[in-house]
Amino acid sequence: NVLVDGRQNVFVTDFGFAQMLTKGEASDARWLGGTAGYLPPEVLLDGRQPGPTTDVFALGALLWNLATGSVPTAGECAEPDEMDPSIAGICKRCLAAKPEDRYASAADVAAALRAVEANMRRE
Repeated sequence: NVLVDGRQNVFVTDFGFAQMLTKGEASDARWLGGTAGYLPPEVLLDGRQPGPTTDVFALGALLWNLATGSVPTAGECAEPDEMDPSIAGICKRCLAAKPEDRYASAADVAAALRAVEANMRRE
């Protein structure tokens, strides 16, 4: 869902990473669509409908992947040596097991990242 063109421009093609689909109103059969490692526990395990914090979780998984080269595993919150502690903190909050412990929106994540960038420029 994240594409990079030949000029290294990044495009997010779908920010609704997880979708719950039903086979009709009378059916209890559900199909889960999304990418492994990017689905939050409340969608994956509890079957809750996706919301803004679902995308925050997926964004945290993407940040983790960009910083470490791997998708975070369930419960993984250790700070890898190669990850800046400020970025690790943002990832941890995005990847919180409970939606209410995450940032409320992707805009809040962006604000946190901008604050880290501003602090790095001052150092």
